[in-house]
Amino acid sequence: MRGGQRHWQEVGGGTVIPALNDTPLGYLHPEERLAAALLAVMDQNQGQKNDKDQRKDDPLSSLKPVASFDCKSGALLWGQLDTVLDAKADLKNQREFDGAKQPDCGPSGTIWVADHKFHCQAMKGRWSKYYYEAEDKFLFFCHDDSLTPRQLVERGKKLRFSRNPDPDADGGIFVNRYDWGYHYRTPFSAKWKTMDNDIILTDPSWKLDVPPLCGPDVPQLDLDYDEMMGAPEVILPKLNAAWKTVGSNTVALMDSDGEDCGLFCSALYGTEYLYGRLIFNEMKQLIGFGVTAGTPGDGGELYGVHSQ
Repeated sequence: MRGGQRHWQEVGGGTVIPALNDTPLGYLHPEERLAAALLAVMDQNQGQKNDKDQRKDDPLSSLKPVASFDCKSGALLWGQLDTVLDAKADLKNQREFDGAKQPDCGPSGTIWVADHKFHCQAMKGRWSKYYYEAEDKFLFFCHDDSLTPRQLVERGKKLRFSRNPDPDADGGIFVNRYDWGYHYRTPFSAKWKTMDNDIILTDPSWKLDVPPLCGPDVPQLDLDYDEMMGAPEVILPKLNAAWKTVGSNTVALMDSDGEDCGLFCSALYGTEYLYGRLIFNEMKQLIGFGVTAGTPGDGGELYGVHSQ
């Protein structure tokens, strides 16, 4: 076989093998053509090995589900305890779905806030929770048949703070730190507001007693953190909620039949820097929910974006 730099040429049917010294394949000796074909197979195998090595090095590819639940209703409530209570109390009024249209946005004092409904159409079936810790902490909820944590991150990279978010164009919604958490004005008493590291995703069938409303203008920015109820095992019994502990920092929420229908998670930093990414399919059904917390807590390590 003559030495030299390898080049590539197509021989029909989309098959590409290396030529030697720019020699057309038709002018090669049979032995040289066989050698060229063998080199092509070796290069293709090496490329597949490199792809496998790259996937092996991906920190998200090895994540295992921490816990799971079933969505039976085709809807999910998301956020924190006070936002979920707000949405659950309003379901009888045919509350709108996030993602169905552009959320209302506007100034609130010196900050810009989006009005989320904390209520989404969602894919039915099994949903799983994943947890990843690096420079920041990441919490992922994925519909098992629709999305992986890596796919959620790739979709989430397109979502960032905007004064005019467009769920149709973006395929999802970015939830800024001013839209929920410490800054959210709950219609319930402050005692139902948990710490900022508590995240909930649940079917509306979660069994609990919704507390009475106390008005829409509770001054949350004046809250003392000591007023907040804290751990799930403290607050959930006060709501006669159906729940059970299923792992470290994870509580399963149950419906009236005792079936797991949601998760209450407390594995993020306790901070007001809390960001979310809601991922939808083409039918505007939720298929993924990613949450990041930290300082600045914008998920730059995985998402590569900076938030306000």
